[in-house]
Amino acid sequence: MPSQPLRIRGEVVEEVEDYKYLGVVIDNRLDWKSNTEAVYKKGMSRLYFLRRLRSFNVGSRMLEIFYQSVVASAIFFAACVLESFETVCFAKTSRPLCPSPLAVRDKPNNVLL
Repeated sequence: MPSQPLRIRGEVVEEVEDYKYLGVVIDNRLDWKSNTEAVYKKGMSRLYFLRRLRSFNVGSRMLEIFYQSVVASAIFFAACVLESFETVCFAKTSRPLCPSPLAVRDKPNNVLL
């Protein structure tokens, strides 16, 4: 038996498997798998460029700046939102997903290597 259509202010809202909103993929199960896969792909593609820069013997300070501005911004985008959702809905979070900028800056070699 088909479910009743969802209406907001009298308008029928189309049901979809997933939807990208403000850079975050939200699926109809709210399990974040689609978003995690998208973030992983984006992070890996940006890490490729970081490795290419390192292969050209770019200085460590420049690599760190590239990591902070290009790689980390893609990986940590919306992480605080996801952490808040998980904490409120599932009460599972044992450590923060949103490190302070200082924490990321102090450990770029963990990601680079």
